Amino acid sequence: MPTVTEHEYAFDVKLFAVVRVKAPSEANARNLLTTFLDAATIDEEVGVWGDSGVTITEASLSTDDDEPLLFEIDGKETDNA
Repeated sequence: MPTVTEHEYAFDVKLFAVVRVKAPSEANARNLLTTFLDAATIDEEVGVWGDSGVTITEASLSTDDDEPLLFEIDGKETDNA
């Protein structure tokens, strides 16, 4: 019986996530978000789902959509929520 070879397939997908940023102001938080998330390489321990073989390895912010929605400050919902 022949051996089945597994391949790794990379998909560029649109993913919605909540990213919490600690900063002195919303403007500073947005700047940090852009700086650290744009084309970031993610530690594989964070993006692995058990033994499923599914891993998130990179992340970036879309420039095609609206700005990230601010929905919470210090654990309290904003009017945008």
